[in-house]
Amino acid sequence: MSRTALALALATAAAVVLTPTANADLRCPDDHVCMWEHENYSGTRYIFVNPPSGTTYYEIDWWHGDNEISSLLNFTNCTITLFDKDLDASGLSWDIPSKTWVPHLGRFGANDRAESFAARCP
Repeated sequence: MSRTALALALATAAAVVLTPTANADLRCPDDHVCMWEHENYSGTRYIFVNPPSGTTYYEIDWWHGDNEISSLLNFTNCTITLFDKDLDASGLSWDIPSKTWVPHLGRFGANDRAESFAARCP
């Protein structure tokens, strides 16, 4: 699936699932991207980042979420790109548009696959 098609699918899915649990809302403030171990924003929250302007790459540490991310909230104005390799865009990647809720990355073939990510912010 191309990045454009995936981004469109995520945006469409987000319109359907914009009602997360109150718990998730409290655990991921505005202007942050948060990623959890399990679907529906449960389990360990491994990623809690407020990215700066520009493009920033992040390694998901092997002990803290590498290949374990199952759900994601992107409350930023940034596009978040998940990579299935450590800081390497040569493999598979998934674009997550700004202001998007993703309760289960498995719907897009990305469950437990992210090893790093980039935040592309205005």
